[in-house]
Order: sequence, then C-alpha cells, then structure tokens
Amino acid sequence: MMEQTTYYSPASNSFYDSRVSTPPSGSAVVADADYISIMDAIHKGASLSAASDGTPQVKDAAGNVIDLANVASTASFGPVETLVQQATSALQRAASASWAAYGMYGETPPATWQTYLTALRAIANGTDKTSTTLPMAPTS
Repeated sequence: MMEQTTYYSPASNSFYDSRVSTPPSGSAVVADADYISIMDAIHKGASLSAASDGTPQVKDAAGNVIDLANVASTASFGPVETLVQQATSALQRAASASWAAYGMYGETPPATWQTYLTALRAIANGTDKTSTTLPMAPTS
C-alpha cells in the first residue's frame, strides 16, 4: 500500500495527494496535522495563500495570518457582519416567524413582536443610528 503524502503548490495555490497525482515542482510537503488545521480554517471562512517560503498559510477576513495552533478554538475567520446586516437577516427571520405564528391566521402579533420588528427595521434601514446590538427577540 502506497503511503499518502500531502503537498502544497504555491503556483496553483492547491494541495496534492501523492496517491492520486504527482505534485508540481516547487511543492512543499504538508504535515497531516497542518493540513487538517488549514482545511478547518478554510471551512471557517479563512483564505488560502502561499507564505513567502512557499508553504501554505491561511488568513482571516482582515488579511491576518492565522496561527494553525488556534484554528480549532476559533469559531470563524470570515467577514464579520455589520449590525445593519445582522438586523436585516434577523428581520427576515422574525417577519417570517411572526407571519407563520399570527398573520397567516388573521391574528395581530402581540405588542412585543411589533416592537421587536419595528426595532429591527429601524436598524436595518438605517433610521436607528444609536443601537450597537440587536434587540432581544420576544419569547412568545
């Protein structure tokens, strides 16, 4: 049975499995643990690029090189949503939930839902310029 070795090619910015293909010249051997951490970081939003020495490195959304030892304990390396983006997404979900729970039955949503939706809409459309966090969703 052929032993597997993973290589990284800076020229193609990709990995090669020695069992499947011959890596291009100039490729660097990548330790299994590093490969796993790199792939984990990419799944968490990081981008892959070549370091100056031709080895693979991953960067967060701000362009900072990620220490592979910290990948497992970090939730995300992708772009951080602005409050407006968060409010827009939350408003879509809340409006759908409110409609499903009340509107489609011809019922008026409780005042707590109306207040919540109004607050989210104000953040999403930019009329609320003072909030720094989203309001708490109603529990019922």
